[in-house]
This record gives sequence, C-alpha cells and structure tokens, in this order.
Amino acid sequence: MNKEDQKDYLFDAIQRLRFRHKWSKEELCRHLDINMADLHRYFTGQELPSESLLLIIQKELESGGHERRVKLRTNEIVDRLIDIDLRLERLERALGQYQSESASSPASPPPDKTPAE
Repeated sequence: MNKEDQKDYLFDAIQRLRFRHKWSKEELCRHLDINMADLHRYFTGQELPSESLLLIIQKELESGGHERRVKLRTNEIVDRLIDIDLRLERLERALGQYQSESASSPASPPPDKTPAE
C-alpha cells in the first residue's frame, strides 16, 4: 500500500470511528490520547500514526458491533456523512471568517431615528 492509499485508509477508518461513536474531533482525540495537530497530520498524510495507535483504531472498529444491512451499503452512507461533515467544517470556517471580518470593520452609525412629519 503506497503512502496515499495509507492516508486514505486511515482517514476513512478514523471517520468511521468518529461517526460510529458520534464523537466530535475533540472527543476522538481525547479517546485516542492524541492532539488535534496530530490528527491533522494523519489526515493530510504528513505523518502516519504509531503501530500502537493503529491497533487501537482497528480494535475500536472491530468492537463496534453488528451493522444492519440496508439498501445502501454502509460505505456509501459513511461517505455521505463524511461529505456532510467536511461541508459543515467549511461552512463553520467561512462563518468564522465572516464574523471576524465584520467585527474588525468599522460599524456604521445607526440610522437617524427622527420621527416622520
């Protein structure tokens, strides 16, 4: 397995673990005893986790219980959830940028509230 395939496999495994337990990224990091910077490096392929962490992830995925078969394959559902999660993160970043830009721009004075004659 090349480095790109390993990165994709790890990303998929971690996302499945997150969604199976309904963990935020912060909760996942607490459970795996890693920090957010490590998680980011794993997702981007800059670094691969230790073998012990990979074993923990594998054990967590294996102990997830039995999944029901549905018309959509589980992988397709997880892919859709991952896509929704990524879109949500992009929207949250855009909202944060918008809020910081609007907070730093000078506020316009309130409109004159003189009674109409």
